[in-house]
Order: sequence, then C-alpha cells, then structure tokens
Amino acid sequence: MTEADLVIDSLGAQGDGIANGPDGRVFVPFGAPGDHVHVRLEGERATILAITQSGAARVPAFCRHFGTCGGCATQHVALETAAEWKRGIIATALRHRGLDPSVVAPTVVVAPNGRRRVTFQARREGGRLRFGYAERGSHRLVDLVECPILVPELAALIAPLRKLAEAVVAPRSEARFVVAQTESGIDLGIEAKGTLGLALREQLAGLAERMDLARISWSGDLVAARRDPWVTFGKARVIVPPGAFLQPSREGEETLARLVTAALEGSTRLADLFAGCGTFALRLATMAQVAAYENDAAMLAALLAGGRTTPGIKHVSAEQRDLFRRPLEVEDLKSFDGAVFDPPRAGAASQVAVLARAPSLKRLAAVSCNPATFARDARTLVDGGWDLIEVVPVDQFGFTPHIELVARFVRAY
Repeated sequence: MTEADLVIDSLGAQGDGIANGPDGRVFVPFGAPGDHVHVRLEGERATILAITQSGAARVPAFCRHFGTCGGCATQHVALETAAEWKRGIIATALRHRGLDPSVVAPTVVVAPNGRRRVTFQARREGGRLRFGYAERGSHRLVDLVECPILVPELAALIAPLRKLAEAVVAPRSEARFVVAQTESGIDLGIEAKGTLGLALREQLAGLAERMDLARISWSGDLVAARRDPWVTFGKARVIVPPGAFLQPSREGEETLARLVTAALEGSTRLADLFAGCGTFALRLATMAQVAAYENDAAMLAALLAGGRTTPGIKHVSAEQRDLFRRPLEVEDLKSFDGAVFDPPRAGAASQVAVLARAPSLKRLAAVSCNPATFARDARTLVDGGWDLIEVVPVDQFGFTPHIELVARFVRAY
C-alpha cells in the first residue's frame, strides 16, 4: 500500500469520490468534488488520511453516525451538487442505451428530513443487543442513537423500540421493526421469531398507549389497534394494510403524483400497472376512469375500499395480477388510451414489451427508482414507436445514491 495526494473530480455511482491516481481512476469514499486529499491507496480504492483542502462542494455532515452507518453516503456533499450528480446518473444510463440524455430535467430535491417510513434491525451480537441500520460495507449493525433524516415522530421511537427489542430479540436471533408515519398515527410492524406471549403482548399494548401508536402488528397479525392507520391519495382516504408500500416521504409522493398526472393529462381511460395501494390510481381518477393492477391482495383491497368511499371521482376497478408472470396483453389494453407503470427495481421488461406495441395507448408515464432498468425499458418503448419527451429526477432519497424519476412518453407512430 502506498500514499498519494489526489484531487476529487466527481462522484461515482455509489457516492464515492473519483480521482485520477498514479495508475488510473481511484474511488475515494467520503471525498467531495474539489477536495484535495492525502490518501492510502489500495488498488482502485483509497482511504482518506487527511483533507488538505476542502472543495466548494463539501459541507459538514450533520449525523453522528455518518461514515459508519450504511444508510447515507453523501451527507458531506452540498445538496445542489448531489442533485446534479443524480441527474447525471440518469443521463448516463440513457446514453448507454443510445437515448438522448438532454431530455433529463433538473432534479427536484425533496426536503431531506421528511422520511416517513423506515426499517430498523435488532440483533444480538456477542451477547449485546444492537439496534439500528447495517454498517457501511458490513453485516454488523450501527447502534443507532439518532437519525436526522426521519420525521420527528419516527426519530422519537428509536429509544423506545431499542428497549422493546431487549424483550423481543432472543440470543442468536434478530428482528425487524417496520415503522411508517400515517396521517392518523404511527403504524408499527414487528417481524421476529418466537411466540408472542402474554407479557410481551402487554408490553406492546403499553407502548402503543404511551407513544400514541395507531397500530402494532406481529409478523402480520394484529396485536394493538387503537385506530386505523390511513393516508390520503388526492381526495381518497386509504386504510393501509400492515407493511404496505408507501413512498418514503409525503412531499416526494406529491411530486411524483403531480408529474404523473401532468404526463397523462387528456386521457379518458387509464391503466395503473403495479398500482400498490392507489398512490396514482386514486389521484388519476379525478380526471379519468382507472383500472388498477397489483399482485398484493391486501394493498389492492385497500385501493378498492378507498375508491368506493371517495365521492367525486370516476370509476376505479382493480384486478389482482402478477405483471411479471402474466403481463397485460395488447387485447387487454385496447380500451385504454394511457397508462402509468411503477415497477420494483427490476423494471418491467415483459410488460413494457407489450406497452410498446399497444396501438390504443397514446400517453405513458413511467415511474422508476432504478435508472439502469428504466433506460432498458425506455429503449424498448422508443424502438416500439414512442417518443421519450422528458425525464424528471425526484430526489426523495437524500444523501444516498438512489434516485426516483418520472418519465413522459407519447406515441410517435
């Protein structure tokens, strides 16, 4: 191993600084563009020994766990620099697929302290309970004291849940605490092995009372239900099932929904593919009839119930369907003039192949949290006769390499 003085030129895909070293490109964790650093070289990677001159993009990190915790990678980088970096990640993915990167708009930056859902892990390591997130590059857990990116209601649960974990986590065992802020209170789901005995059940009921939690479930089974946890999607109020997917922040969700609605404006009958609990479907129903497709039965039932109880929206139908194994076919799509698809990180290759050749569709909105699979799917659509009009990055995963996007397609021929 040798030491060297380097200048950080840019950020890599995972948030590491990139510099030109003696033998080529070097990745430097926690380096910010413009930094002059003295490093220890280890092949293509380097460890900062000293920052000899800070670049203009460097800012102070605000969390005591930054650098150890695997959750955040770029707290040391100014938000405007990170926004342009994330825009570049999407542009590069499009360029690799032969698509025009100039369609990528400036990044919409969501307030970085608004995370409303989180999963804490608890594990006994060497006889000691550790509670928090995975360490950077390790399976060990950071023993969490704070998490400033969370909404205050979730951050306030760190200490009580750590205490609860002492009773929940047996030796050589672990548990997960899935926590979401809803508009009627906190929804807590616990995933752990073992039997839920009377003493632990009473402890959970006491926690719900003290912390004013809306609901607690244990491995999917209801334990305490003080009130229904609900969220609003446009005009609709939806009671969410335990563990249901929600966008990480309310502001991020509203931004995505606004962009999707604008992309599909003028449509009269829409398909919402990978619909979840109705994040887009129930908002789009204010302007068009909507058919929602989702594989999770509980989320689909929540969507339907929300649609039935909401006055002033158009008809919403729903079908449980695994769109990976059984995508909608051209015949299924013939009554729609527009669609939105919001798949998991793997993208929607099979479904997009059908969307590309469905002649009735005139407008498409794509939502993605993975630029690489989005670019692959966008290439399929463009080859099938669609124009990619605009891609808007939405950064609701502040200080991480992750980025959400909304893309607008129109039928070219």
